[in-house]
Amino acid sequence: MPEKKLFLIPCCASKKHNGHSRPAVPEPLSRLVSEATYSAILETRREVLSGIRQDKRYLSRKYEKNGRLEPGPDFGGQSASGLYLPAVKRYKGTLYSNVPALSRRSNRDDRILILSALYGPLHPLSRIQDYNLQMSDKPAYRIWKKRLPGFLRNYALSNGIQEIHLFFGSSTYYLKAAEAAVDPC
Repeated sequence: MPEKKLFLIPCCASKKHNGHSRPAVPEPLSRLVSEATYSAILETRREVLSGIRQDKRYLSRKYEKNGRLEPGPDFGGQSASGLYLPAVKRYKGTLYSNVPALSRRSNRDDRILILSALYGPLHPLSRIQDYNLQMSDKPAYRIWKKRLPGFLRNYALSNGIQEIHLFFGSSTYYLKAAEAAVDPC
């Protein structure tokens, strides 16, 4: 039997704006990890969002759209006024436009995850809001570097993943956070 592989890819700075009200559909990621692990991801997302809201520099100029983030189901909240797109449709960089099969994957597929500075690990069909944050920004890196390892351990065990492949630039904070999660030391 071939080894089951997980491919971890970066999010993209270039994003489509707007979106749709979030329909009442389950988050694909919630079915791929334990309830405790998914709750921890939502808690971490809220922590990053709180860090954004507490530092005015992440709400102005190039970060202005962060002021429109709603504490909806993507953060474990109840707000229904956010505008959402599946992650694979929100991100519009070269990787996302050149991999059309990515947007056709079943919401039960467990072999590709996207690493986002705001959301952390995302299933390609996870519905997310428009935002601007990089892993090198203060509210993101230190938190995800600490929390991503536990998530990936649970994800690999829950889904029979035996090998994780990282597709990040060689000197990015995304790679540093992901390496901390997969490094056996």
